[in-house]
Amino acid sequence: MMTHTGILTRVEIESMGPPVLEELREADVPASFLCDLALKHVAQMPEPTTKSISEELKLPRSLVEEMLVHLTREKMIEVKGQIAVGATRYAMLDRGWDRVARVRDLCGYVGAAPVSLRDYAHMMRLQAVPARAASVETKAKKEEAERNAIMTPADVAEKKAEEKKTGPPKRKAPTLRRPGETLPGTAK
Repeated sequence: MMTHTGILTRVEIESMGPPVLEELREADVPASFLCDLALKHVAQMPEPTTKSISEELKLPRSLVEEMLVHLTREKMIEVKGQIAVGATRYAMLDRGWDRVARVRDLCGYVGAAPVSLRDYAHMMRLQAVPARAASVETKAKKEEAERNAIMTPADVAEKKAEEKKTGPPKRKAPTLRRPGETLPGTAK
């Protein structure tokens, strides 16, 4: 299910979502949870169709069709008609309404099908890869700058003596201006 991403750019990795499911057993989320989620969507839609439920769950239509067929067999929903190929309309049955009431008491979530924790963690690891790897030269320059930034006690005493002679550094008050507006005496 996971693919090798060693040759992709960071932008390509970040634009990828979790892997697209081809079968319910690949979900790593219990099929019963996904069926209950589909049932909740059927219950809240005025004209539930395979297409509309698929769009809400963010799952391929074939998987949603599989879940809806299962719910039909379980007598939770019934087929009301077929508008076009792959666009079957459904309606809730009493048993389905009872199930939705119980399921909503346990979990009120109605939205897209969740990804597994494994897939989520995988995507987070991919996104955590730095956009540009540090080179040996970059690291050496950074370390040198840090060494130069460290002040010895003699440096601190010298800086304080300078401040006593000239006074603390003067700060200008911030000037508010509108976007695109220039201050008098400044170039754009």
